Amino acid sequence: MGKHVIAHINEKDAFGMTFLMRQSKEGSQLVGLSLASGAKVNLKDNLGWTALMLASEFGHAKSVKQLLKHNANPNLKNKAGGTALMRASMRNHIKTVGVLLKNGAKVNLKDKAGFTALTWANRKYNSKIAQLLIKHGAHQEHKLTHMQLFEISHAAKKFTRNVIKKGKANVRRQKKWSKTRTRGKKKSKRKRSRS
Repeated sequence: MGKHVIAHINEKDAFGMTFLMRQSKEGSQLVGLSLASGAKVNLKDNLGWTALMLASEFGHAKSVKQLLKHNANPNLKNKAGGTALMRASMRNHIKTVGVLLKNGAKVNLKDKAGFTALTWANRKYNSKIAQLLIKHGAHQEHKLTHMQLFEISHAAKKFTRNVIKKGKANVRRQKKWSKTRTRGKKKSKRKRSRS
């Protein structure tokens, strides 16, 4: 009977997700029960996500603690190279980030785009998470990846286009304003010359 329950609890659906993964995503109280029933904590779904990554993504710090107590590996990567710490940093879950850092999450791992947890925190303008990561040894990036350079160049082009559009609009307004002002001056000169 026990072996049957363990086999069933680790069964995967069409997406490669187990019961534990679904419960971790929801932050359910059944996470603890699943773990006690023999759920394998480091299994991955079709995209390489673990139960810990899912709990971290949705900020379920209590579930994250339970998974880590049952030897969940905080440094496993999904198919995009993302870790639980990166997901929590990206989603601004500071409590979850703290739990992961206290339990051995490596702070300077990079995903396939070359981003670290600190990169994700900075991209989401979360200075508190960024400071916490730096306090735990995150390297502040000075070298930019090709993806980051592309994004900067794209943002610069967009900014330049907007400046040019606004500039053209201002030039049109100034021309209009100067025409109406010139007309007004001509009218006042005519009035003076008549009198």
